[in-house]
Amino acid sequence: MLAENRISVARPMLAEKAGKPLAHQADRDGRGPRRFRRGRVGLTAALVAAAVAAWLAVATSGGSGSGGVPVAASSLPHVSDFVLPSVHAGASNVALASASGRPVVLSFFASWCTGCQQELKTMQQVVRSAPTGVEIIGVDVNDSDSAVRALLASDHLTYPVGADSNGNVASAFGLVGLPTTLFLDAGHHAVGQVVGPLTPSAARPWLKKIGGA
Repeated sequence: MLAENRISVARPMLAEKAGKPLAHQADRDGRGPRRFRRGRVGLTAALVAAAVAAWLAVATSGGSGSGGVPVAASSLPHVSDFVLPSVHAGASNVALASASGRPVVLSFFASWCTGCQQELKTMQQVVRSAPTGVEIIGVDVNDSDSAVRALLASDHLTYPVGADSNGNVASAFGLVGLPTTLFLDAGHHAVGQVVGPLTPSAARPWLKKIGGA
């Protein structure tokens, strides 16, 4: 509870050893499902080390609300296309390819994650500050559609959000914590990643980098 009881940040979800199933915060506090997915996740030692560093940086920030921390460029994930059902009934599927040729802010979150709740309260500012042509896509991990719809509505967020109900997309991207935000260039290569709540000030340089503004 080192980080959780001082600041509203969901701790990075670390496997006990590289290659073991990835547990998340709900394993400790009883909220939400217990695993991203069945099977082995195969995190590299470098990725685990980056996650530990990110968590320690957040945990020792003194509760100042400074938000998430960037991940080293060497630990950025390979980006693969995905197609997910929308969390909104009747809406079209959410696919990364739908933003082909455009930069993307890819936001992984869940309604049961306290750091995600903190992040979404300021996400509208991030949306408004994004350069023209930058797409915002959300991926809701291991969640119920009704819970996330209520959370999005309360924060007046309307960008596409896909339901990663089994955590398969999160695992494919090598996630080690929620919330996590990826900044993709127009070719959908990851150029930046923030683990922990994204703030408008933290997003600004990455938005400038991918949007050319």
